[in-house]
Amino acid sequence: QMAAYRAIVPDHVPVVPVPFPFCRHFEKNRRRAGHDIDVFFSGTQTRHRKMVVELLKQRFQVCEGIFFPDYLRREFVARSKTCLSLRQSANWQYPSPMRYWYYLNHGCCVVAESSPQKCQLDNYVISASVEHLPDVIEELARTDLWQRVARETFERYSAEYPCLPAAEEFLDRTFGK
Repeated sequence: QMAAYRAIVPDHVPVVPVPFPFCRHFEKNRRRAGHDIDVFFSGTQTRHRKMVVELLKQRFQVCEGIFFPDYLRREFVARSKTCLSLRQSANWQYPSPMRYWYYLNHGCCVVAESSPQKCQLDNYVISASVEHLPDVIEELARTDLWQRVARETFERYSAEYPCLPAAEEFLDRTFGK
């Protein structure tokens, strides 16, 4: 993804990767029992995203919206079996690492629409084309597979992507211990 940004930014402007590490501060918001939502999606409602969400609503219990107050977003995420990341349009080239980061830190089973460009968190999400998303979600949500995927992915992500000491200190000051 960095090469694509460097190609469009003037040479004198630095382009640096932003880390998306595991942050222990989200622990109190993690998963709980009672998962009555098959698919959660939060984001700008573009024509492409609306089409995909409507397709999924034909088979699943979907919770979707544009902007949720933080307490509601955390509530819906905690109740969801899968959390979805969709491209802004069919031609959109990039994944959404910030969305991945949020869901991964909450211990979610993250399902993403495949993107031509890659990001550092791709190894922690399940990617599929729009055509295959319903079948992927079906396999996850209709069985206990989503729980195993969420647990194993969270364990791997938190071990492989620990928060940097400086970021940890910043978060301690921001959110308190």
